Amino acid sequence: MLRPGGYWWLAPSCRHDVMACIPLVTASNGWFLQPLLQWSTAYGIPAAVGIIPSFADWSRTVKTTRSLFYWWVPDTTFLELQPESIVFPPFRASEWVLGNKRTSGSGTYIAKLTSPNLRQKSPRLRSFISKLSMDLNTVMDILQDVRTLPLSSLDAWQDPACSWITRHEHIWSKWIPVDTNCFLGFGVVDEHGTFLPSKTGAVSCDVCPPGTFSEELSDGQSRRCTPCPPGSSQSKASASHCDECKPGSVAATEGSVACTPCGVGLYQDAFGKAACVTCADDTTTLLKGASDKEECVCKSGFIESNRQCVPCGEGLTCPSGSTVKLLLDGESSGGSGEDRPQISQSYFSWPEEPLEIYKCPGPHCAGGTPGTCVGGRLGPTCDECPSGMYGTSDGCQSCGIPMMAVWTGGICGVLVLVFGTYYFANPRYMLKVSLAECAKIGFDMTLAFMQNLGVLNAVSVPWPEGLRSLFQFSALFILNLRSLGFNCAAGGDVQQYTATVLLFLGIALSWPCLGSLSQLPCIKRRGMAWDFHKTLGVTGSFLQVVFTTLCNVGLVPFMCFSHPNGRSSIAKYPNIFCGGPDHLTMQILAALILSMGLTHFAACSWAIKKAPAWSTTSRHRLTSVHFLIANFKPGAWWFGLIILLRGPLISLPTVVATDLPGVNLALMICVWLSYLSIQLLYLPWKAPLLNLVDGISTMLFLVLLAVSLHLEPVLPESILILEIIGLGVYYLSIGVILCVCVLSIFLMVLKRCSRSGARTGPRIVNLGQLPDPEEILETIEQIYFNLKAKKNVTELVNKMSTSLSVDDLHIVQKALNILPTDSWCAK
Repeated sequence: MLRPGGYWWLAPSCRHDVMACIPLVTASNGWFLQPLLQWSTAYGIPAAVGIIPSFADWSRTVKTTRSLFYWWVPDTTFLELQPESIVFPPFRASEWVLGNKRTSGSGTYIAKLTSPNLRQKSPRLRSFISKLSMDLNTVMDILQDVRTLPLSSLDAWQDPACSWITRHEHIWSKWIPVDTNCFLGFGVVDEHGTFLPSKTGAVSCDVCPPGTFSEELSDGQSRRCTPCPPGSSQSKASASHCDECKPGSVAATEGSVACTPCGVGLYQDAFGKAACVTCADDTTTLLKGASDKEECVCKSGFIESNRQCVPCGEGLTCPSGSTVKLLLDGESSGGSGEDRPQISQSYFSWPEEPLEIYKCPGPHCAGGTPGTCVGGRLGPTCDECPSGMYGTSDGCQSCGIPMMAVWTGGICGVLVLVFGTYYFANPRYMLKVSLAECAKIGFDMTLAFMQNLGVLNAVSVPWPEGLRSLFQFSALFILNLRSLGFNCAAGGDVQQYTATVLLFLGIALSWPCLGSLSQLPCIKRRGMAWDFHKTLGVTGSFLQVVFTTLCNVGLVPFMCFSHPNGRSSIAKYPNIFCGGPDHLTMQILAALILSMGLTHFAACSWAIKKAPAWSTTSRHRLTSVHFLIANFKPGAWWFGLIILLRGPLISLPTVVATDLPGVNLALMICVWLSYLSIQLLYLPWKAPLLNLVDGISTMLFLVLLAVSLHLEPVLPESILILEIIGLGVYYLSIGVILCVCVLSIFLMVLKRCSRSGARTGPRIVNLGQLPDPEEILETIEQIYFNLKAKKNVTELVNKMSTSLSVDDLHIVQKALNILPTDSWCAK
């Protein structure tokens, strides 16, 4: 490059006597004083400075005077004088520091500012400029040629330059870059603009696109655009290298424009990698771009325990990144509930064993942090209250003296009721139902319905708040007395169950014991002895009324529901774990009460079988089973057994499928539908109104079961069993209908082939043997002749008004309405 500069020059007349030359400075270039002072100091001569007013005068003075002047080159002003430059020794900073100014100054550099990105914008121009080199003499020669031309000529500068180019092609041709010699940031391409791996077939250069870099060829004169290798990328064009992918990102293929962050579940902790590393089993990353193995955390549904990810399971909500520490810290760990692990509502765990999850049947487990119960509750299922307190919907309340007094008074009241029941009992059987008897039967139905609702309350269904309160009230009728402070009188769970069993046994045995005591001579002489059959009847009546509750209480220890941690608890007493010593004690007590219930059912079954015979031979014995047959028509005297059997059957599903509420409810529906079918077939109650009430209440209970089935959360185990039940009901329904059709066709064919049975029809169609029409006709004729002769008319009227049941009177009336319309009667 040509670097212009300023120097001291000697005029021709002063060339042989330098010391006699006068330094000249114009009035407009006072900046010459520094080099002037250097001259004076270097040679120890005085500095006589001549101040020339104008440049023209200064130029003329230089040409005619022995002078020393400062001149910038290249320039044509003094070329004709052919001045000679004064060359100082090279600059020495150390001498200048000491005051010796005999060496050259530090120099003056004149820079030309150009584009900062000229290499990329115009590499050929930059190459040309970088190679362009002309010495000062050559430039001065060209400028001398310019001075010979007239100043008015437009080509004053072009002609000398063109002349020099024409004469010196061997010099400037070396400055022009070769088309296929690519510079940094470029690569060789063919005529179609396709980048080539070598100069073979290359015609020019082009900018390397993103995803490539400019690589030098083996000849050292050109470059090619090479794709970035896997593990690196380049987002800019005209790049000289590719950038390695940082940890957390990779480039899987060559020619990548940018590195791709590792996806969720992947990480990369090294530079320049082509693939991410997969996190270990059951682990993932919270975000993309993980750059360390430590960023792999447990997946959603898993929690870190002892540096291992274990499944959370039922009752534990575990988002990604869950740890036992975060679970124990709870809200203090920060973040929302969705970002940290927590115990689900209706579940509980101890802080000492946070992953041992217990299921809570009640509403007192709030979830969240391990060890959290609401309402002051205690225990692994938040079901207990501290000693001296009992549980209510508002929390644990103090027992206090009033609660003890209430239970003491209640027990005394039960004893009085037991003693007085014998004297209020009326064991007579009446065909017609009185209003008092109808009211008593209605009360028994209400009590039975409430017991059934109490049994339904034992099913684990998420009832709405309103229904939950009603069911909790109904649970009192199956002796779930905890909300009434029963533990204040009985103590813990085992003591409460023991007290309940003893209460049943005590009440049931109190009448026989009192009856035995009444047979003492001192009491018997006063006429206060109890009748044996009546005593049995009163005892049986009590067991008949509470049989559903008795069976439910007896089956309670066998209703075990499972916890997520593998243990199981009694549904009614969730703090009692099945398989433990307390559970064994309760099972022994349950065996006692179930034995009493089984004995009662067996005795009732035997009595029902003997009742028809007793009605003619030993009517006093019917007093013992009055409770069993008194509410029903003579033709359905056995229906009391059906009601007895219904009690344990509606409690058994809870034993069989405690963990599967859907199956539990489906089995209950089957039991109630079977009962409804029998009830509608026989209409057993003595009063039609009672049949209607029983049918309506049963249907409403079925609706309640259907609603409960809808509220029950769907479990995979329930779906399989319900599918089996559904398929069984489907095929059974079709099978029963098809059997009836096939049987009817078979009977039709049989009737045509045989003359027998033509008058009465088969028994299977009529569900029994029909009476012989001839015998009926003889009876009607006998009644006709008696009425015609007016014999025993008064007795017959009295019998019809007092002895016939309502149902019998309706049958007689229907028969009298039908017979006169028949043709044989008219004839």
